[in-house]
Amino acid sequence: MDAVTPNSSQTAELFPHLTVLSNVTIAQIKVLKRSGAAADEKARMLLARVGLSSRITKYPAQLSGGQQQRVAGQDTLALIFRQKAKPTD
Repeated sequence: MDAVTPNSSQTAELFPHLTVLSNVTIAQIKVLKRSGAAADEKARMLLARVGLSSRITKYPAQLSGGQQQRVAGQDTLALIFRQKAKPTD
């Protein structure tokens, strides 16, 4: 029998050695060049939106699969929806 591989849409791509908060802020800092404080504020707001405020100090292995997916989703949203939209000419 062939091994069953999980559907990629059901696996969360999180850094296992970083906390929930760090997983959501790292891309904002590295890609969007946000300050640590701004990234932290945005991450806390996004995590509160999905009911994960109490989990910010946890590591991915300490979360359920659904919680991991919600963290990964907020990480993506933080990159897509920037606070300041750039004007188009």
